[in-house]
Amino acid sequence: MAALGILIGIGFFCWLLYGAAIYTLPFLLGAFVGLHAEQAGAGALGGIALGIGAGVLVLIVGRAVFARARGSLLRAAIALVFAAPAALAGYSATSILFGLASASEGWRQAFASFGAMAVGAIEAKTFRNATTCQRRQSASPGTVMEVGYPPHS
Repeated sequence: MAALGILIGIGFFCWLLYGAAIYTLPFLLGAFVGLHAEQAGAGALGGIALGIGAGVLVLIVGRAVFARARGSLLRAAIALVFAAPAALAGYSATSILFGLASASEGWRQAFASFGAMAVGAIEAKTFRNATTCQRRQSASPGTVMEVGYPPHS
């Protein structure tokens, strides 16, 4: 019974990790800005406010630039910028989880690498889907839009 509870807990943790993968880069940059602002004398509330503002700004600008990018190479580069920190977080989390399960080092590295690829791929897909949904909602009724490209101005 305890083993079932542990498996459910680990599954829930992984679900939270995958669900929050798109926010890894904005969170890290927001935390950096917030801590730097607090150390520079902005105070605790000022650091929190600046950190949240920076994180939200990074997410909004990233989604806007991704939505407006015309070339697939540029879109892939922007998605990679957001997916790389998420993949690193996925690697670390999977490595720690399998380290707790006392798996051998080889298996831990194998599963951690798979976790990094899975989280990175999920983040890139989530990021792409979030911008695609925003583009479709912003189109006026009766407008024909090409899938994958923003409307021509």
